[in-house]
Parts: sequence; structure tokens; C-alpha cells
Amino acid sequence: MGVRLGGVTEQQPEIGRANMRTLVELAGQGKLRPRLSHRFPLEGASDAIQAVIDRKVIGKAVLVG
Repeated sequence: MGVRLGGVTEQQPEIGRANMRTLVELAGQGKLRPRLSHRFPLEGASDAIQAVIDRKVIGKAVLVG
């Protein structure tokens, strides 16, 4: 599940900052587990972008190098 918080952050920056602090804290505790859909070598960045454009990525595409 994903959430877009851009609108909230723009309209209520204090809530946006609080949300970011919480996300950073959870990430630091290892409590966030993003779904990795694809892994691409660093030199395959253009392939990664194309996969996103083609809607082949469900979750996150990661460049590794």
C-alpha cells in the first residue's frame, strides 16, 4: 500500500514534518518493508526507467551497483 502525502505536506507543513520524522524513525527501527518488484544493475538504469514507464513495476525498482 502506498500513500501520497504531498498535498498534506504543502497545505500543513507541520503535519508533513511530523509524518517524515515518524517515517524516518520507523525506517531506522527496520519496521518498514517496501515491496521490491525489480532489481537492476546500476548500468541498467534506463531499463529500470522503461520498466516503470511500461507499468511492469509493482512496488519499488532498485538500482544496485
